Amino acid sequence: MYRLFLLILFILPSCLFAQTYNKMNMTLQNRIPATSFDGNELSDIWGYVKDGQEYAIFGSLGATYIYNVTNCGSPTLVKEFDDSYTSIWRDYKVYGDYAYGVCDGANCGLQIMNLNTLTQTTNNTLIRAHNIFIDEPNARMYAVGTYISGTSSRNNILIYDISNPGSPNLVKTFNPGKYTHDIYVEDNTLYCSHGYSNLGIYTYNPVTHNVTTVGTSSGSSGYNHSSWKHPYQDVLYLAEEVPIGRPMFIYNISNPASPSWNMADAFKDPLLGPTYTNNRPHNPFVNGDYLYISYYHDGLQVYDVTDPYNPERVAYFDTYYQNTSYSSYYGVWGTYPYLPSGCLLVADIDNGFYTLTIDDYKGYSEVGGDIFLKQAGAGIVFKDNSGSYRKVYLNNGSLTTSSAGAPSSSDHMLMESHMELGNDYGIIFTDATTGLRKKLYVDKGSIVLDPVLLPTGANLEITQGDFYLSRKNAGIILSDSGNCFKFFTDISGNHRTPSHPCIPD
Repeated sequence: MYRLFLLILFILPSCLFAQTYNKMNMTLQNRIPATSFDGNELSDIWGYVKDGQEYAIFGSLGATYIYNVTNCGSPTLVKEFDDSYTSIWRDYKVYGDYAYGVCDGANCGLQIMNLNTLTQTTNNTLIRAHNIFIDEPNARMYAVGTYISGTSSRNNILIYDISNPGSPNLVKTFNPGKYTHDIYVEDNTLYCSHGYSNLGIYTYNPVTHNVTTVGTSSGSSGYNHSSWKHPYQDVLYLAEEVPIGRPMFIYNISNPASPSWNMADAFKDPLLGPTYTNNRPHNPFVNGDYLYISYYHDGLQVYDVTDPYNPERVAYFDTYYQNTSYSSYYGVWGTYPYLPSGCLLVADIDNGFYTLTIDDYKGYSEVGGDIFLKQAGAGIVFKDNSGSYRKVYLNNGSLTTSSAGAPSSSDHMLMESHMELGNDYGIIFTDATTGLRKKLYVDKGSIVLDPVLLPTGANLEITQGDFYLSRKNAGIILSDSGNCFKFFTDISGNHRTPSHPCIPD
């Protein structure tokens, strides 16, 4: 019997990895089956970082779990918070050293978990909520789909001051006149998913505590389940959960009073297509240039959104390997794509807790110096989302864009990634007409193109030909202290340098 027990322990981890998964550019690091957790079903998941250690926080039908995932391939249990409630709808967010949890379908209250002491208290003014969101720069938490003491309405949005994170202070209760299923907040602007009442945009004044309606969308016919904003574009990626088969939508929010969408921009890539095409999106998240979508039956799907209106799927991992058609609600509920290591946290309702990585995760090559294009008229050649090459070079003192062919033997440095130059470094062009040189770089938070003399100490000197980045949507990250920009060409053939999240060390 003892030998049999040892044999089972030896075989079990291998069995978890023996399962064949449909995947692209992603690697399974670990899986803990749903049967290991109270109630055998998982819901939402979030992450936390402390002193270089990385953690996952997620819910099952009857408990909350905290795992150390610093070793992405070997998560270890830190704490299990059991409660007396049964709910598949659990949601979590983190601020400082506190995690907050809510339930729908059960009166869990607002659960406040001290991640230092691993203790939990409950605020029962909030009886239940469907989702919460934390506006970290402003230390505020928003709860939606709520029940609160003294009212039967579920329309109220609750706003908490969490500057004292162990004791959230309710500062505003706002009723927009319709149910809010999920919410995204940035700079005191609320992007509310109102289900069949579409998208609502509101602003919150932290001084007067007034909430003002900014705009609403006409929306499509689906159920606006959740959305996430692009970090440096006026674009919102929106998932319509019902009816099954809805695509992902891209909303233009440059005019928040009148957010707009175009069916031609909607997208989806069902793994069972073309036989079955009615896959169901659940929760989108954006980190840098990548959109991560919890896609129920189709697992986790990852898109490059460098060109925000032309997402390109670059990776996926189908955790719900049993799927043979699309029906009901099975597979991935949530994902957390923000851990510095690149370890991706995934909660599959039926198959358990997964840790994954994207192959060549960061996709950045570090140069640590200037790029010097020595030949007159030489340039940087980018590949846009359509696969077309576009060359940016210096001509008569200005940057010029033109079409380009595939690289030849005289060209250099075909890269399959983005490039990061490091603080104060840039690209030195030699003018096609005058032969003079100018450097494109970041100075005091702004992109500048300044004349330079003969460069010295350039880290990467291209003596002949152009410099190609052969990956679609790849760009060059320019930065000074705390300010980063991405230099690339879009699908319209224009060179652009929008602000960009700085790359973690």
